[in-house]
Amino acid sequence: MMPPSPKSTLLRSCDRCHALKEKCQQPQGAVACARCDRLGFECLNRRPTKKSGRPSRFAKLKQSTASSPLSDASEGDSGKDNKALYAVNPASIGRPVIPRCLPSVNNLTSADHRLVQQMLLSDSGADYFLLGPSFAQNHIELLVSHFVTSQSVLKDAFLAVACTLQEQSDVINTESTTIRSGYIHACSALKQLREYQVQSKHGVSECLALGAMILSFAHCSTSTDAPAIASRTLALIKEPYETKTDFSHEDLVFMSCIILPEIFECLIHGSVPTVRYRPVKGSEKHVDRYIGLFSPLLPHLYDICELSNAMSCGDNQDMCEIISALELIDQQITAWRPDIPLDFTARFTAVEVSHMLCQVQVMRLGCSLIIHRLKFPFGLNNNPAVALAMSILTQLDLTRAATNKRILSTSIPLVAACFELQTASDRKMWHARLPELIGYSPGFAGDLQNLISSFWKARDAVDCLSWSNVGHVMALTRDLDT
Repeated sequence: MMPPSPKSTLLRSCDRCHALKEKCQQPQGAVACARCDRLGFECLNRRPTKKSGRPSRFAKLKQSTASSPLSDASEGDSGKDNKALYAVNPASIGRPVIPRCLPSVNNLTSADHRLVQQMLLSDSGADYFLLGPSFAQNHIELLVSHFVTSQSVLKDAFLAVACTLQEQSDVINTESTTIRSGYIHACSALKQLREYQVQSKHGVSECLALGAMILSFAHCSTSTDAPAIASRTLALIKEPYETKTDFSHEDLVFMSCIILPEIFECLIHGSVPTVRYRPVKGSEKHVDRYIGLFSPLLPHLYDICELSNAMSCGDNQDMCEIISALELIDQQITAWRPDIPLDFTARFTAVEVSHMLCQVQVMRLGCSLIIHRLKFPFGLNNNPAVALAMSILTQLDLTRAATNKRILSTSIPLVAACFELQTASDRKMWHARLPELIGYSPGFAGDLQNLISSFWKARDAVDCLSWSNVGHVMALTRDLDT
């Protein structure tokens, strides 16, 4: 039999595109396909060429016997294959290496393995949760490492996210069984979180990864349990997080995406978050994959929640001290400027830079707006609040229009700004536009729309409404409607 011609070899999909079941686009005369070239992989085509004709029975039997994961021969072959799977471009040396395929793991069916691999190694998974593609390489490498080393804990959480991402994919026609499977895996992952016990530094990182993946499922689905999931996760890591100081960025990489949903819930309901965010030592120039440059504002948000809670529970004698503390925080936030790395514009794309600067601006304005409403209830001193609100909405709208991409991690300032809208026309316009501005899924945006509509009903029903009582008044309004 004649060997395959060079032309037929070139027309085959590369190994990575073949493993992901994605179209391999190979431009004329190029040494790498479009996907490998964009992601910095060496475009390899080393899988055996399929022989023409029907294989013999003996060949099938021999192949099935040799493929046993416990055989010494398969271990040797897999070692050779892994070198090819982790091969990268020389230009990418010095950066974390992303595996070309997810390594084989025990207790995982081929269908589940393929599902998780597609979530981890395709572009859509990273685009859904990260600020941009510049963060994807480190993020995927970290997820693969967590999945391989902590499969027994993280398997169901990963599969839940993989199922819901597949459900929302435009390319794959998802069956209802996949949707049900996602919720079944999410329930199992929640059970893991309820029963989890943090016993080491690795346990903190593993617990945060588990909570972050369940939160990712909640953001992509119709679940409204994100704050409860975040609170449970943070309660588990609270003691070591507050007492130990030797954590690295890799240990706490999911901290920002977990702490924000709880802060949002606490701001609405006047409660105190589980933990106060503490920057990692040497993190002055750190750029977070979820919240970019505004992590120094997280401790201020905790303090605002604490003062809001004190305002709702305290008496009039404490008000002077609370107002003074709020004014001090407002001054610190107004004077704060992000510590931008020298290579900021070289490391990140123009869209990523625009989104991170937008995050900084609207979060600063959002904090000032909430502080203003804690000092002056809705209905009093409205002009400064309306000016802050319109600045937030305009900044988000312009950034969205310029980049054609939703801005992540901006729910707090967006909701605070929408609370200030008073005319029916403004409310209708921004309520309809909200899904275009906020990240994640339509269900996530729908929850925010329902929250804002509920607040508008509460505000219209009373003459004067303090921010510290927003959640309580909204609950009373809902009870009256029912």
